[in-house]
Amino acid sequence: MVGINNNQVLNSKTITNAIFDNYYPNGRIVVQNTSFGKNGVSGKTLTSRTLSDAISGDVLYRSPKFAFTFYNKSIGSSLNSLITAGSEATFDSSSNVSIEDPESITNTEEDGKAKATTLKGGAAFTRIIADSIVGKQGGSSFINSGINSIFEDYSSSNSPGASDPPIDHGIAPYDPDSTNPSAGGRMIAFKSQMSEEEKGWIVERGKILKDTGNVNDYSHLTGGFYFEITDSYTNMRSGDGASEYPGLDTSLNTAQVSLDVIQAPQQLAYLSPALIECLIALSGKIKFQGGFGAARWFDKMKNGEIPDGSSLSDHGFGRAFDISLVGQLNGNNYDMENNSGNIEIYRGAMDIILPALNSLPMHLIPDIIVHSTDLATEYGVRVGKDPEDAAIKLKYPNLKYVKFHPDDKHKNHIHISFSSARSGIYTGPGGTFGGAPIGNITDSPSGVNPSTGLIDIPGLGSFPIPSTGSTGGTLNPKFTQLSRTYGTQLIADEIYNLLNITCVPELAAIMTAISQREGNVSSLNADILGDGDWNGDWSYGFLQNNLFGTHGKLEVLVPYPTPIKIHAWKLAAPAWQYFNLSSWEQWKGFIKDNFNQVGLESFTTTARSSSDDRIWYPINQVYMAYRFMCGRDPTYPLPLADRLGANGPEMQHVLTPWGDYGGVPGGPLYGTKFSDAAYVYRNSGKSEEDLKNWIRRYFAFANNGATSKSAPFVEFWLAGKRILRNGTIQEWE
Repeated sequence: MVGINNNQVLNSKTITNAIFDNYYPNGRIVVQNTSFGKNGVSGKTLTSRTLSDAISGDVLYRSPKFAFTFYNKSIGSSLNSLITAGSEATFDSSSNVSIEDPESITNTEEDGKAKATTLKGGAAFTRIIADSIVGKQGGSSFINSGINSIFEDYSSSNSPGASDPPIDHGIAPYDPDSTNPSAGGRMIAFKSQMSEEEKGWIVERGKILKDTGNVNDYSHLTGGFYFEITDSYTNMRSGDGASEYPGLDTSLNTAQVSLDVIQAPQQLAYLSPALIECLIALSGKIKFQGGFGAARWFDKMKNGEIPDGSSLSDHGFGRAFDISLVGQLNGNNYDMENNSGNIEIYRGAMDIILPALNSLPMHLIPDIIVHSTDLATEYGVRVGKDPEDAAIKLKYPNLKYVKFHPDDKHKNHIHISFSSARSGIYTGPGGTFGGAPIGNITDSPSGVNPSTGLIDIPGLGSFPIPSTGSTGGTLNPKFTQLSRTYGTQLIADEIYNLLNITCVPELAAIMTAISQREGNVSSLNADILGDGDWNGDWSYGFLQNNLFGTHGKLEVLVPYPTPIKIHAWKLAAPAWQYFNLSSWEQWKGFIKDNFNQVGLESFTTTARSSSDDRIWYPINQVYMAYRFMCGRDPTYPLPLADRLGANGPEMQHVLTPWGDYGGVPGGPLYGTKFSDAAYVYRNSGKSEEDLKNWIRRYFAFANNGATSKSAPFVEFWLAGKRILRNGTIQEWE
């Protein structure tokens, strides 16, 4: 920006006009030497774009997400340009810019009238900038960026001194009487499984904790740590065990490490958000020094020094912290590390940290405190389950669900950790948690049925106890592996076994044949504009259920890893709240606009990566399909009597979503092979003739299967013929 003179920086109006005239002389957009312009492509040069095009994202890679970036960048660029040009105009010349300083008004006159000093030149100019819209919008990030840079370059990592005042470390407001036990959880916070937003929130909060100076190995806070378990292992446990807090997600509250975590490739992970927030909260109450030790057993695992069947320290999962020094903000320090075995030093440290933890909301109180055995008798605790009337729990009642674990190896530090079920998941900036996604779970562990070993959850059904590894039947581990990408697919026999969870074997065989036409567990068709005789797709998984169709409106049960009921379209758009989407119709309009701007390939890539993990677990896909097939809510595990077809083939027609709709004359059997159904049915030890008889009865049942467009072609299909989409009968090539 050039050509600004002193007269153009007298006030905000003249500044605005100067900027506009520089960018748009005589009211015209000037863009020269663009590649499109050089090639002479009419209507495609940047001169054909308007400011509204840019703000809507049309100029910037045709994606609406860039609208936010454009707005922020333009504010920053404008602020920088104003400061640069204003500095040149006011500091390097005799400026006549003069204003009253709004911050200097005092009652110093004898008559009591306010008196203000005058700002001139550069000081006046910077005040104009500060009070302008640009200054107010951009100033905050401008200043914060500068402060962060100073902290990065010059801040000491030492803890605050004895004379330091209490620090406000930016903890999100919370209710100290909160009784919510959890802010969500997971065994390990893999970077690859997080949204870009959540990664940013973790780094944001990590920087705040780093700046307290209370953490020794602070690189883990922003850079994460590497995680790996030998892929061939099958029986690994988290060392600190499950939580004793009530009302938790039972599928997560386990010490057993799932196979999908064990078999995941070596990758970066982040520290537990609940642990980060706990330490930030403590930083405003006490002094402490310690470390995460997140790489503690990584090298040993890589070197084969840890055998299968081992218990792994929670440090390696990023959910634990060892405290070696504790002190009051304005008092003495209790240095346990350099006074190992000194019971008075150790007791003094515990007497400071325990009341601080007791004052936190429940979801920020750890699950376990491992401490010196010298205090076990005094505290009334022991290895194993603590008595409810333990002296330490009576003294600090908010710690009643904490496991106090005495250990001889902890005489020079205090260990705290969070279980997988309570490790926390950020849902927004500033340390925002959305609460535990526990559905209608109340105090589930007390409701275990001793005859079935299942937990009854009102409104959702009966659920297995995760620590038993049971899901109400023998399940292939692939059924609970994340299948977002094409790495893990199911063969036909596995799909048949998966469908047997919700269907009788005969119906499962038919559905398996249909799946061979549709796709596999990671398949996604996101052509939402559609073509020909259908109205668009956001179809996922091995049965290609379409959430862009009316199925997206339905509320479904997804049992893994957390049993919840949710409207299906929200699984395709987990950021629906961020974009203020409150209905299926709004979501459809939103993604249609995005599709039109970026095209099929880019839209599909984004749709896959931004969708909810839960839609890519095979076990969830089959439970959602149950709802779409019959319109009823399943329970989990599903009793045999409730499985589709349990009362015989004279049943409700449940194949409608796969061909008995719109203009599909061939019906649900079009493009499928009876041989595929017969193959998996025979492999399970059953007779092909029994399958044929079941299918004949199903498609002959009046007002149900008999209404299917495939019904007239059933005998051709059973004879191995091919039914085309238009109803034509052919031989398979």
